[in-house]
Amino acid sequence: MLSYYQQSKSYGLIQQNRTAMRFLVTYVLLLIIPFSAAIMTSIRTRNTVIDISVENAQKVLEQNAEVVSSYLSHAIKTVSVVGMDESLVLISNSSMMKRNQVYYHSVRLLKNLNSFKVNNDFYTEMFVVLDGYDYIVASTTIYTTNRFYNTFFAYGDLSEDDWLDLMIQNNKGSFLPATTIRYNGGNNRVIPYICALMPASRSEESDYIILLLDEAKITMLLNSIDIGKEGYAYIADNEGTIIASIKGELVSAVKPVENETSLYHQIDGRDMIVTSQVSGSNGWHYISVVPMDYILRDVSSQFRQTLLLLCFALLVGFVCSLMFTTMNMRPLREVVGTIMSSLKAGNPAEQNEYELIKHHVRDITRKNSVLQSKLDALQPMMHSTVFESLISGVYFHDQDITEAMRYIDLDLSDKKFTVVVIKITWCPDSFTNHDQAMVAVGEVVVDDSLYLHYGDKKIIMLCVGNTNEDLKHRMDVVARQVVKRLKDQHDIDVVFGLGNIYSDAANLSKSYKEALQVIDYLYLGRTVIWYYELPQTSGLYYYPTNMKNSLISAASNSRFEEVERMVRKLYYENFVNRKLTPQMCRQLLNELYCTAFSVIESDASQLSDLISPPFEKNIEDEFEDIISLFEKICSETLERRTRYKSELIGKIIAYIETEYKNESISLASVAECFGLSETYLSHLFKDETGDNFSKYIERKRIKLACSLIGKMQIKEIAQEIGYANVMTFSRAFRRVNGCNPSDYAKSHSV
Repeated sequence: MLSYYQQSKSYGLIQQNRTAMRFLVTYVLLLIIPFSAAIMTSIRTRNTVIDISVENAQKVLEQNAEVVSSYLSHAIKTVSVVGMDESLVLISNSSMMKRNQVYYHSVRLLKNLNSFKVNNDFYTEMFVVLDGYDYIVASTTIYTTNRFYNTFFAYGDLSEDDWLDLMIQNNKGSFLPATTIRYNGGNNRVIPYICALMPASRSEESDYIILLLDEAKITMLLNSIDIGKEGYAYIADNEGTIIASIKGELVSAVKPVENETSLYHQIDGRDMIVTSQVSGSNGWHYISVVPMDYILRDVSSQFRQTLLLLCFALLVGFVCSLMFTTMNMRPLREVVGTIMSSLKAGNPAEQNEYELIKHHVRDITRKNSVLQSKLDALQPMMHSTVFESLISGVYFHDQDITEAMRYIDLDLSDKKFTVVVIKITWCPDSFTNHDQAMVAVGEVVVDDSLYLHYGDKKIIMLCVGNTNEDLKHRMDVVARQVVKRLKDQHDIDVVFGLGNIYSDAANLSKSYKEALQVIDYLYLGRTVIWYYELPQTSGLYYYPTNMKNSLISAASNSRFEEVERMVRKLYYENFVNRKLTPQMCRQLLNELYCTAFSVIESDASQLSDLISPPFEKNIEDEFEDIISLFEKICSETLERRTRYKSELIGKIIAYIETEYKNESISLASVAECFGLSETYLSHLFKDETGDNFSKYIERKRIKLACSLIGKMQIKEIAQEIGYANVMTFSRAFRRVNGCNPSDYAKSHSV
């Protein structure tokens, strides 16, 4: 920091120099701006903290309202269900029911109340007050009215008469404020819900259902609100009566808020933030009251510290401004002195140093503009030359490649790239020469390319992406869109040849050469081809006779997974390991279609829609269509076989139903009757019925025998159901029923 003498000297220097004063004012303004911004930020922070606190409280209250409303709705539904209990309806609608009958139905009602109590934990207890019969039914026992109150139950400080009056006054489905009850020797805080039943025949008395909601379940939700030691929160009904509440340890009493819609309130001389939420289902109000100083407890302390720090920073900044002004003026004075000396020696007519600087700057700017325009005119040609050198492999060293890419503003670091060659295969007569057609192509693709270059009757495009998958997907989409747009707009046919994707700039020329090879290979009319898609070997197509027979067998037996595996193997062997001419490709596809139709010739007409005309699709799509065709064939053959088995087993079971009492019926006789082998019939019967043939016949016979026991002699029954002797019949009977026929007859005799 400058000494007092230096500061005084600097202050006098500044007073004599208007330029220095401008510097100083600028520095001071720069100090005031952050100071003001910090003050405004602190104020906004204070308001933001209040807004966030209110928003959080609002969300909690809204969630509480939804949960409490669901509790209350569940309570009302529970009371409604209890009110429709068959026993309670009988008691309520009968005026002449005997007392023992009332007690009987009360016991049934008690069991139902106990099941409700087991399945619901949101209420403490439920009572049904049978006023006309002097009974009170709870979930655990039945009380008489004169022994219930004060002995087993007490409602706060109310007497029995006051309690009964309270039920009468609030008997239309009302929730009462939380209170303390005594029940079975324990004290509980509950929210009562009272609903009267309107009997059809007893107009002089009313029966009541009292549901005691657990207040702790409700207040547990309110405890999620941060109210501090001096705040409170409560729930009030639509008439303003407080139902349940929580309060801080320093709060003596919960006071209702009159204007809930206002955010700021004065309560007992303190500023309070009030947040409210009204339930849409029952109109209850959910209120939280939190002292403002509690919400702003951290912000206020930080604001005071920030203010002190800013004042100190402002003082230090002003002193530093004086020092910086003095330091910055020294080089400026030297520059102005040099310019003035040059002016007096060279051109005395110019007396103003700023005019001299302005004149020289203007002259330099004009010369720079002329030079830049010349460079701009040469830039496309220079870029084109450098780009051709890059893709042609002129540069061998990495440093030369890097310098060339920097010159044409091409950055391939951490990028994937591919070189694309676009070749025009046909254009209409409206284009007088090939160059015009190339320009039309360039206008379509220029928006989707990173770098576009016109070569000899072709367009070269360098495309860049972050990953191999991203770049491949983008180029597939762009290429197909360009082909379609050129066809629609200019009636121009083009083919895209794409080299492999690389990340090393040294492979630019390699990707370009690969793209050129792709252009010379028009594969089944395709317009977008990657280099890796070109087959690497040549020869006849691969489709041996044994594979053809296996394919027909698998399709005939609905083994689609095996069919798909073989078709995909054919694709791999013919289009990955071989290089086939278009004619050979079409011949292979036709033979595959013939194989498919040879499986089910009668349904071939229904499958013809899966076949596309030649050269409309690429090889991959053609093979996918063939797989779909075989999938449908497998599905239809499976359906046909299943239908045949179902019809056959139906006929066999119908035959058994008529012949099972015949002693001579057997697996061999049934198989001979239907022209099947015994093995096939056995497996078919087991698969379709889940049981083997002999056990099925045996159960049918024993079932009939059970119905005849007691009506006929055992020997007669055995002969009737197809057994040669009683011993064989008894063994079969024991296998099925676990006992012999005589024991069965004794156990089922009247």
